[in-house]
Amino acid sequence: MVIATSLLIAAAFAAQSPAPGVNVSDPAVVHDADGFYVIEFDFANKTGEAITAWTVDLKIHLSDGTDEQTGEGKDGVLQYAGLLPPATAPERESAVPARSVVRMGVLYLPQKTGTTVLSIASITLRKAIFADGSWFGDERDVKSSFEMRGRAADACAALLPILRGLQQAGVTTDALRATIARIPGRDSSGFDPAQNQVLRRNIELLLAGRMKVTQEQAVQQWIDRLEAEGAAYDAHRRAKQAGGLLGREDDAPPQAFVIAWMHLLKSVS
Repeated sequence: MVIATSLLIAAAFAAQSPAPGVNVSDPAVVHDADGFYVIEFDFANKTGEAITAWTVDLKIHLSDGTDEQTGEGKDGVLQYAGLLPPATAPERESAVPARSVVRMGVLYLPQKTGTTVLSIASITLRKAIFADGSWFGDERDVKSSFEMRGRAADACAALLPILRGLQQAGVTTDALRATIARIPGRDSSGFDPAQNQVLRRNIELLLAGRMKVTQEQAVQQWIDRLEAEGAAYDAHRRAKQAGGLLGREDDAPPQAFVIAWMHLLKSVS
């Protein structure tokens, strides 16, 4: 079984060449009101498949005359699945529909204290993952993205029985407090899924009376959300076998897209 699994991983992540018609260009720096910089750029995808995750490498010119290099990326599975509100700014975009150009943005703070960002010296695309599981670019980065999706799907699956049990037993203040203790903590590698963190916080807000829904309504909303997110991550957790075609021109246009994964499990307030 170990040998078979290893062979499958090797096949799925064998090197693939860049897809034509995918590129990043025209970077610009915008100073955000919260003290961050927004690095904006055009992300062109002329293929027949939506891009659901990506990483860019940036060379950033600072006010002290030095340059910083960094890699910035996003996973847009939830945006692709239509599970988040419409993006209202480039930094809230994460997925790139087929045959389109999106003005994308990432938040950035200089690593050097006391410096400001003057310009972007260069921007290159490190990797891109498509909606059908095909991909190109840095193999390690690609593999990490698929592994993170798997972890997110597993986290949703682990939380659902806890919430369903709470619902069946009856949602009370004491039961909600006990539920916080039942949410899994960090795993052996120190990883604490975002889904766990957000659910803990949502229960705390509910107990503090900061949500405009009843306790029963909140629990049902969380269950519905975890079911939808778990299905979305699970559907996109596996890489396509090497050799799969990227961006066939006869593919149907994708559905409408909405904002980045950072808003996952957003509660009604």
